[in-house]
Amino acid sequence: MIELRKAICKVKIYTDEDSIHPEKGTGFFISENLILTSNHVIEKSKGQIEISKCYNNENVLTANIVDNCTECDYALLELNEEYKSEFILELCDSEIIEEENIRIFGYPNDAQGQDVGENLVGTITMKTEDDAESVQDIILNINNFASNTKYSAFSGSPVINEYDQVTSILKYQGVRNLSSVSVKKAIAFLTKNDIEVKPDQLQTLDVYNEKVFVGFGNKQGECEVESKTPLKEINPQTIIEKNRGKLFYPEKTHKIEELIKFLRISKNLNSQLWKGWIQLLTYVEILKGNYKNPNNISIHISSNEMYKKFGLIKTSRSVNMEIYLNFYFTEEESYLEIARKLIHENKKGGLSKNMCNIFNSNVDDFGNINNIKEDISNPTGSGPSIQNYKIGRLSLSQLNRAVKSSTQLEKVSDNLKKIFEDAIK
Repeated sequence: MIELRKAICKVKIYTDEDSIHPEKGTGFFISENLILTSNHVIEKSKGQIEISKCYNNENVLTANIVDNCTECDYALLELNEEYKSEFILELCDSEIIEEENIRIFGYPNDAQGQDVGENLVGTITMKTEDDAESVQDIILNINNFASNTKYSAFSGSPVINEYDQVTSILKYQGVRNLSSVSVKKAIAFLTKNDIEVKPDQLQTLDVYNEKVFVGFGNKQGECEVESKTPLKEINPQTIIEKNRGKLFYPEKTHKIEELIKFLRISKNLNSQLWKGWIQLLTYVEILKGNYKNPNNISIHISSNEMYKKFGLIKTSRSVNMEIYLNFYFTEEESYLEIARKLIHENKKGGLSKNMCNIFNSNVDDFGNINNIKEDISNPTGSGPSIQNYKIGRLSLSQLNRAVKSSTQLEKVSDNLKKIFEDAIK
């Protein structure tokens, strides 16, 4: 978790040229010398804008207005002095999810608040419809909110999500809540001023592409290179839309909005889910498989089978086999139990193709055991003209282990093919 207060500063302006009537607010650093705040905090300024409480600096600094916008109530300030902030906050063009946890730090307009600042925590209550009469578009439920408390100088404070990203800026105090203006609503203003805004977590897997292959030894760099193509072609939004409730086992709701909400408020699970997808898609890329449709991923392997001719076992043959991969995240603890249960369900429904169920989990070393084989066909069937569909099961831990144990990239492909071949024999 970032040290939020170190990126926050106090903003003060005077509404008269004699500097008698001050107005106060809060701002935050988005680069070494650029500060974002609310436009209504600084729009009546008749003189210098004072900046104070910058981390590791006791002086009162000054700033000038680079740009401001009444439509989104954002203002961009630049310091006049040489101070460079070590702590910078990241903006995110995030979809607004009800009940998502948020936190805020600012300098409210009372003696203690102006001196040391104050933390607020709460959740997003709702996103409002576009309204010509109000700029704010997010309603916030603040824990222990008190209508008789002056939150006014909190204006300009960043609203932070659980990924330590700014998703809105605090603007207004109502009778029962606070409200803010989303980064999404201000995107035109931010883009105009060349301010970097990270995409929503649903728009790219790159958000989760950190330390995915740490611990893979000399395979780490090779896997990171192989992951670049699927990272460009597939994003979480597509995966959710194609798989819906089948992202999980047991299945969850098929309503996309509810799935997104569940993932957003389950940070650790969400991270493990998408890191698992990065690993799986990387392995399919290494195997030159097809993942264009993340609900219809397939690979090709060769499998040796024994077959009968005239009732006698003749010999083995090499069969080129296409396997469709089903990738599930589970919160269950017993890999064997859920793997057998799903196999039973697959059998009961009947098979129309070769399948392998793969399980990911946030339980350490989940399913990190030797291969378990499940064959619903007759491997010694009565000849090559009869199609025998097979089903297997693996855990992501087993695939990771196969990759880690490989001595070179060619061996990664061989080991992955072998583990799939063993799983569906």
